[in-house]
Amino acid sequence: MPVLSLRNWDFGKGLEETSDGFAFMTPDGKIWPAGNCQWSMWNDLGVLAFNAVGEKHHAADVQSPGFSPGRPVRLVMEPNNVHSKSGNALSIRDLSMTRLAGYVKDGSAARLRNLLKGVEFYAMVLSADYADSERTERSQLKIVVFRPGRVVGHPALDLHPPLAEIVDTSRTV
Repeated sequence: MPVLSLRNWDFGKGLEETSDGFAFMTPDGKIWPAGNCQWSMWNDLGVLAFNAVGEKHHAADVQSPGFSPGRPVRLVMEPNNVHSKSGNALSIRDLSMTRLAGYVKDGSAARLRNLLKGVEFYAMVLSADYADSERTERSQLKIVVFRPGRVVGHPALDLHPPLAEIVDTSRTV
């Protein structure tokens, strides 16, 4: 599997007019769609991209500069979240842990937690969709997690702390 490079991407180069963010490139310069970074590819590729959910409930926080494409995020376990049918809620927070953009889809949260257990990884906002072509209001975030050495050209990121170390038991709503 190739080591992927991140390239800042804009409208006219593959993203929609209402999108902003990064795209993956292979060493030979070809576009590697984020859709190729699937669960089944994690063991070989070491890169997983997924859409956040629930941003509409956290619209003010989603507009924070901490959720701009290229910014690191934290995945936070919320075992007491009453909206999680599985009890495996994973929220997506900014680096300061003061803003919440949304969640990992409930049906995927346990799988992601198991996948990342004991693994060093980075997590960042890959891209954002906007409600309008002026890009004034973010409406959807795509998150990427990747193992060290699997993606080059990313902003300076610190490794994500182990998931077991970031737990919020206070969020019950």
